[in-house]
This record gives sequence, C-alpha cells and structure tokens, in this order.
Amino acid sequence: MKEDHQTQETLEMKNGQRFCTPHLSELDSNTWKIKRLDSYINEIHDGNKMNVEEYTQSLGLKDFHCGIKKECKLKEDSCIPRSDQDWLLVYSIGQWNTYANDILVAVKKGRKILIGQ
Repeated sequence: MKEDHQTQETLEMKNGQRFCTPHLSELDSNTWKIKRLDSYINEIHDGNKMNVEEYTQSLGLKDFHCGIKKECKLKEDSCIPRSDQDWLLVYSIGQWNTYANDILVAVKKGRKILIGQ
C-alpha cells in the first residue's frame, strides 16, 4: 500500500456510535487539488452511473444514507479500510448534506417569519 493513497484510521465514539476517522489534514480546496479528487471521481468505475448510496455501498458502507432531512452517519462498517480519496469524498458528501439541510432550516424559519407564524 502506498502511504499517499492509504490512511491510518482511529476508532472513535460519537453520539454512542463507533466509527473510524482518517488522519488527514483539513479538507479545503488545496487538499482537494493535492489529492486530485476531481480526477479520482472521473476514474471511479461506473461513477457517472452511480448515485451516492451506490458509491458508498461499493466501499462497504451499508448504512450511509444522506439527503434532505437526513443526517449522514458513519456506522460500525465504516472501519473497512479505504483510500484517502474515498474518505474525503464521503466526508465531503456528509458536509454538503449538512450545509443543504441547514439552508433548508433557515429558509423554513425565514418563511415563517415572513408570513407571520
């Protein structure tokens, strides 16, 4: 295994759930470029035909479900070893999902204020 493509994982507890987290630097646009995530996404076999659930299942993550009004959670099976790129993509999906859900909550609250509820 090449060190730059694999990550060490640590077992942590969060909200009573067991999951592994990689030892990675902060995810930002520079990390995205260094890890060549755009190219990696384009090279995923059948990546242009897969949805998020199919992609995460292909990694062995059976219970990773994201979406509007859903919280992305990594469960016990997330300790299956995977590449830095896969970890970063799954993490990014979770962060985007949180952002989208926060926007939904803000819009709903703003709407209630505007219509006087």
